[in-house]
Amino acid sequence: MGDDEVRRELEFHVEQQTRAYVAQGIPRAEAERRARLQFGGIAQVNEACREIRRWRLLDELRDDLRFALRLARRTPVLTATTLLALAIGIGASSTIFAVVNGILLKPLPYSDPDRLVMVWNHSPRDGGVENTVSPADYLDFSARNRTLDRIDGYFSFLSTLEVSLSDRTEIAYAQVVTPGLFETLGRTAARGRVFRTDEYAPEVVLSYGYWRRRFAEDPSVVGRSIRIGNQPATIVGVMPQDLVFPYPGMLGPSGFTRVTSVDMWASMAFAGPMAADQRTTAANGEVVRNVRFLGAIGRRKAGVSLEQVRADLASVARNLEVEYPRSNAGWGVIVTPARDQAVGKIRPALLLLFGGVGLVLMMATVNVANLMLSRSLERRSEYATRVALGAGRARMLRQSLVESLLLSAAGGTLGLAAAHVAARAMRARAEGIRISLAAHDVALRPHAAGDDAEFARARRDRALARDI
Repeated sequence: MGDDEVRRELEFHVEQQTRAYVAQGIPRAEAERRARLQFGGIAQVNEACREIRRWRLLDELRDDLRFALRLARRTPVLTATTLLALAIGIGASSTIFAVVNGILLKPLPYSDPDRLVMVWNHSPRDGGVENTVSPADYLDFSARNRTLDRIDGYFSFLSTLEVSLSDRTEIAYAQVVTPGLFETLGRTAARGRVFRTDEYAPEVVLSYGYWRRRFAEDPSVVGRSIRIGNQPATIVGVMPQDLVFPYPGMLGPSGFTRVTSVDMWASMAFAGPMAADQRTTAANGEVVRNVRFLGAIGRRKAGVSLEQVRADLASVARNLEVEYPRSNAGWGVIVTPARDQAVGKIRPALLLLFGGVGLVLMMATVNVANLMLSRSLERRSEYATRVALGAGRARMLRQSLVESLLLSAAGGTLGLAAAHVAARAMRARAEGIRISLAAHDVALRPHAAGDDAEFARARRDRALARDI
């Protein structure tokens, strides 16, 4: 009963009582006053009725929920089938959406990532595909371009390092980068600092995962000295948890390691003893030009388009062909948005998979709707009886909605739980693959000298093949 109906009902009773008092000889004004005092004010009565309606609605919802639970217990096969269909559809969709969101939809964890570009060499002799850049070419691209705020390089593979800590020696995977890389990405350290760009120093920056796994998030690790092989190095910072660099699509097909998650970043040198150890300089001290093993990432200047960057670096590449025909003849340049490079070739597969699980979810909902419809047809006699006993359409509709919401909530909860378990299983599987691949790499390269020899042979053979 609404407020207007309550008001009209109350006015009717007040009028009837007033007439009764008038019939007893009481003046009408006094009779009306007594009647209103007897029944109370309209506002107070309306408020009392609202409270009654509110509690009545809650009681009815509670009764509807109990009835829905009894109905679910009476039809266990239909209930189980409905919950299973919803759990599979929602669980699969949630799991794949988490993957798609993390790879395709979320922006790269860098500052203004749309301005970042990847720079690669390419040659018709290699089929025109993306190829890595030599250290000398990287320095030339950095010095001669007019369209990039800055450009930084990194090894196109992860280096297997023997890291000596206070209590043991273990294998870690490092990404060797030029000191300004994090400045190009627009990221700072969560603890400590990143590399200084004005001079080279034997320093490393830890990934958040390695810091948590190996040092138990000890804040005092910044400034600690460790040994990498036979060389001392200082931990100068820890990067934030969300930082990922490089993505697998940003690595080249070197084949030296199959692990793609980074434990630490080490600073790259182009002069001195460390440059020789990192193979960026030759025996005569000159920066290597005829061996290509660097990736390069740059940041476009404000207002500069991708096509302008491509034209600018293509001009630099043509000049290098003229200046260094033996090492650079036939070598052009490819510039790719960092976003496309990070996603790589998996975008079509992910979109296809996402569309497939979307169809699975749609089929699950259609099947559930058919099950609910068939159950409603079986309950026609029940509905007829309830209508005959005075149940209104709104009451019947509310009961049906409660039954559907109960099944939907239970199926959604099971689906999200399944998605959570699947996500944890995928992370555990990925970590297991990483450990097994790490063991494989260690077995192939049991000591640093062997790793250096393999690296040198592979790079020398590759360079000779290109020069022929």
